Amino acid sequence: MWANLRALLPGAAAPRLVEHPDAEALRRAVTTELAGQLGPLRSVVRAVADGTMPVLISAQWRTLTPAVFAAGHLAVAGEFPRLELGGADADESDDSALAPLVAPHRYAHADRLAALTLVQLATLDELCREWSAFIDAKCAPPPGVTFEEDLHAYVDRGPDRSRLAAAAHEVLHGQEGLVPYVLEAVLASLHSGTGVPNPRGKQWAELYFAHELAARARRPPARYITASRVAAERARATIPHEHAWGAAGAVLATHMTEGRGGLDLPGGPALLEEIATDAGHPHLMEAVGQAHLRSTVSTVEGVVQELRREAATRGPDELVALVRLHAEFLVAQGRVEDLEAVEVTLRECLGGDGVARGRSETWLAGALNRAHRPASVITRLGTAPQPWEAELDTDLKVNLHHERATALEGSGRLAEALAIRVAVLGLLDETSPRHPWALTNLALTQLGLGRPDLALPGIEKAIQLSGPDPSLLEYKAMAHEAVGDRSAAEAALAMAERLSSLDRSRHYALLRAHQLAVRGRSDEAIGLLTSGSGLKGAAAATADGPDLLTESRAWAALLDRRAELHSAAEARAAALPPLLHAFAGRSEAAGHATLAAAAHRCRAELLDAMNTGAPGDDLVAEAWREAHAVGERHGLAPDGMTLLKLAFDAYAHADTEAARLHLAAVPTAVAAEIGGVPDVSKVVHGPAKLGAPLADIGGLLLGVLTDGGPEPSQRSHGAARVEWPDFRMVAELQRDAAGRAASRRRLPDVTVLDEGFTDAAVARLAQPGHGLVVVEWFYVRHQDDQRDSGLCSVLTRIDAAGHVTTYFLPQEQIDYARLGARLRKRLFDWSPRRRGDPLDQAEWRRAEEWMVNVLRTCAEADDHVVVLPHAAMAGLPWHTAIGPHWSVSYASGWTALHSLLRQPVPPRERIGVLTVPRSGEQPEVAAALRASAGRAAALGASAVAPQEGACDMAAFEEVMRRCDVAVLLCHGLVNHVEREVALMLAHRGNAPLADSVAAGSSLGNAHRLSWRDCALLPHASRTVFSAACSSGVSHHAGLGDRLGIFGALRHAGTSAVVAPGWDVVASATLPVLDATLARFMEGHPLGRALRQASLDATEDLPTWLAWSLTLEGDWR
Repeated sequence: MWANLRALLPGAAAPRLVEHPDAEALRRAVTTELAGQLGPLRSVVRAVADGTMPVLISAQWRTLTPAVFAAGHLAVAGEFPRLELGGADADESDDSALAPLVAPHRYAHADRLAALTLVQLATLDELCREWSAFIDAKCAPPPGVTFEEDLHAYVDRGPDRSRLAAAAHEVLHGQEGLVPYVLEAVLASLHSGTGVPNPRGKQWAELYFAHELAARARRPPARYITASRVAAERARATIPHEHAWGAAGAVLATHMTEGRGGLDLPGGPALLEEIATDAGHPHLMEAVGQAHLRSTVSTVEGVVQELRREAATRGPDELVALVRLHAEFLVAQGRVEDLEAVEVTLRECLGGDGVARGRSETWLAGALNRAHRPASVITRLGTAPQPWEAELDTDLKVNLHHERATALEGSGRLAEALAIRVAVLGLLDETSPRHPWALTNLALTQLGLGRPDLALPGIEKAIQLSGPDPSLLEYKAMAHEAVGDRSAAEAALAMAERLSSLDRSRHYALLRAHQLAVRGRSDEAIGLLTSGSGLKGAAAATADGPDLLTESRAWAALLDRRAELHSAAEARAAALPPLLHAFAGRSEAAGHATLAAAAHRCRAELLDAMNTGAPGDDLVAEAWREAHAVGERHGLAPDGMTLLKLAFDAYAHADTEAARLHLAAVPTAVAAEIGGVPDVSKVVHGPAKLGAPLADIGGLLLGVLTDGGPEPSQRSHGAARVEWPDFRMVAELQRDAAGRAASRRRLPDVTVLDEGFTDAAVARLAQPGHGLVVVEWFYVRHQDDQRDSGLCSVLTRIDAAGHVTTYFLPQEQIDYARLGARLRKRLFDWSPRRRGDPLDQAEWRRAEEWMVNVLRTCAEADDHVVVLPHAAMAGLPWHTAIGPHWSVSYASGWTALHSLLRQPVPPRERIGVLTVPRSGEQPEVAAALRASAGRAAALGASAVAPQEGACDMAAFEEVMRRCDVAVLLCHGLVNHVEREVALMLAHRGNAPLADSVAAGSSLGNAHRLSWRDCALLPHASRTVFSAACSSGVSHHAGLGDRLGIFGALRHAGTSAVVAPGWDVVASATLPVLDATLARFMEGHPLGRALRQASLDATEDLPTWLAWSLTLEGDWR
């Protein structure tokens, strides 16, 4: 009973919990509690009986509070005799709608409740009339009375608000003399919190925007306008995104100047942005302006003329809005010089002073960023504030900082952008309305840097300050996803869905459905896609926009996983391709080339997944060709999946040259998508989707060979001309996808892929005096059941004269994945105290024997062997098998080899040594580290060797910047779950903590130098020697990517890393490292130096210690 009372009296104090001996005692207590509330209603009932109710309510409506009506609900229930409202002597001939209150015994409960609702509506009608009168007469209400307070007191609380809201639409809209703004505010407030959408939400949003515009455009505003404003919290609760969008567009349309396409908007668009932000929709005006306004100006001269014509009558904000409107075609076309010319005119029209420059430069920087010309922004603004900016106000400084940071992010310089985002936050007081915006921007930059752990608190604080905005919740979901908290990510999207309007919630429902489909949770995804919160009924058949693309991706993911679809789901999936085709056509016609290309891709993916035919089917292939053609027509970056599908189709139709061109463009496509993110672990899964079509191409190529002969030059009639460059390209694209994307973004002159890995290109890797042997693997998938899918091995030898020999290797029937996992565990768990050798496994001995035998068929004694590892062989220490016979190193692919060997032989003039024993280090380990440091420092004529307590992050960066060779004598930390490989350095003069558990703690984090930190370095030593346990480990992820120290440092200039491949014993491994370093500094090639040092160590050490050091990169 108390729970029911609590529901009837929302907003009341917490209920007093009183124990009663029986139900009758409880009934008496309730009666006593509520009897005093019924006085005003009893007066109404008497007034109904004598026909004076309108007069009474007009005079006393403020006494009829929600608490009174809550008591009335219990009274009309008939279960509390002392809470009666009517009299038994009522006129029995009265059959009016209010008669059930006067003679309740003659009517059912539903009739009594309906009558009570009419009384409450009469109260609300009086509220509307009073405020309508104030507004119509433009006079202020009595002091202390505001519309917001009345809404809170008489509308926000009370029982059965859903019924009241429905009745209010029917009754109040029939009343004359009510100001629409007041009426719609009441109706919207009645709907708020009920879960029932407001059918007139669009009208309320437009009236709210107009009223707020009137309040803000006039300084000071009239008192009646101020008094009739509603709180921002009410606006956020009652105006969903799409209604705010429509309202803002309507206001813009209303204030368009006839004939010229300019804005006649008092106070400028900035006021509308303030209103939208208060309503919970920041940055709305930017999007609305682009969607609603179209300029007829099509020349630079026309833009300049418009600016000069309007300069005399427009304020600064309006002029900036005008130039944004009229010059947008220059942004779309990327015309940098013309945009700069417009900026000169804009600055002149704004007054030509420093503030004018700040405004014009902010506009230009934003335009250049939207035109994807970040380098031009950096050239103009620099990466730090210019002297002329000192006189600007905080808002302009913040705007310029924001554009700088955006440009740096666009250039992949996220660390510098992060510093600016932090500076922006420092400029804004926490009470500033822009503070949540700045927090959000900082968090998004941190996400880009691969620090979701830092981004998440910022996003959560922004949500705390500005409320649970759905967009912020979407960012929160991204951060949770990045840290692996999938359940929290799903919860955030679910909350975004609940908080959005019906139309907008569909966006988040579809995002969740796609998320679930990709994860294999097919039933949940299908349920969401076919439920009311996803798509339903006929309306779904005309779904449009980005949500249509999200939905199609979800269905494609489900079909790819062979999910079982019920008939309605199948029908919906089948209905999407024509919808996507139509949407693509409309989008391209409207100038939205990016959306058009995306729609064509989604259509092709869906047709592919629906098994309309095998890859190469004409309908599917035509869909992929359409997607590619749109991008080419509009100069868009190519799409990797599209290129691979086209390559397959070209090979299937014997058009080898076209296929090669498509394959060669894939790395550029991947680089355009993810190449600017330093922490590739956060984007490494993006290219993974390309693995399946690459395997399909490999299977097709191999099938051509099988049908024709054992060599690529042999083929059946009408088949594609298959040669070794085709196989090399497919194999290369299955490796190092994200890492190569980062390299291409930083080193755009890497063109070997564009050459197609011909024998002529491979021959340029020839080394004077010895041959080079490259062993690689790639995965193939056959479309028929006649051939087995799996790994293929290829060996290529380039002799000193540049002659290239390539052939397939016979396959050994070994489960490499299982063997690698077992060896990795044994190596990481092994201790010198254990008898035997962790590598002493029969299956590994077979693999070793196979590798050595195939190399003996071609490799000469002085040859160097390069292993291009495959994820399916993760954990296999091939160097321990090859090293006793030839020098050996690892590389990420052919592209990396070309990049390495294009550089001169690594210099070895200046050496830097960092020595970092742990706190409480064992004496023998500390002694070994210090002895090794002394020997290393003695090798360089110019050595950098900070004191142990000073070997911190700053010292590491200094060594990386100043030294050709870096020697890191410290401990390491590996976490396979987090894909972490880290070095443990000093921090604030303190040594790292004593064990791996402590090192992984929050306190130990300050000592950790992650590979992710290494990826942010601007410079790094060419050659790095590390004694840190397992610092030579690379985690396989995505499409053939290897995440670790070398993979990060190579982008900053490192060409080789020598480091342990597993946990080692300092007293055993350091002498091997020292001997390798000494030979290298004497001028010996690094690969041979390491091999000789390891061979020497085998006399005293077991294999797992003698060969614990790996070499990745340059062996010269």
